[in-house]
Amino acid sequence: MKTFFALPVNLTNMSILFKALGDETRLGILWMLMNEDLCVGDLADRMSMSKSSISHQLRVLRSVQLVKRRRAGKKIFYAIKDEKQRAFLINIYGSQIEINQIVSSGEGCTSDY
Repeated sequence: MKTFFALPVNLTNMSILFKALGDETRLGILWMLMNEDLCVGDLADRMSMSKSSISHQLRVLRSVQLVKRRRAGKKIFYAIKDEKQRAFLINIYGSQIEINQIVSSGEGCTSDY
């Protein structure tokens, strides 16, 4: 990709982050982790998915620095990495709530792209 002007951000890293956020399952996992630290088994039960599927999604979320893990005995608990990531996610979820309200009120664009 040719760049014709200087950018203050790395577009490749942003693209990877947004790809990670572009999955409904990962967004659901993040939503649950906003409220409490959870282990793979708890997430799998709540999302009605296999532990291996949840583990895969958590690996993706860890790779983009949104989630961290900590060991407690034999279990590994996952959480939002830090307050900076938590604020970022609150902003994303808040924006989506506003978009849903606009769409349900009949205002704004109704196109499916």
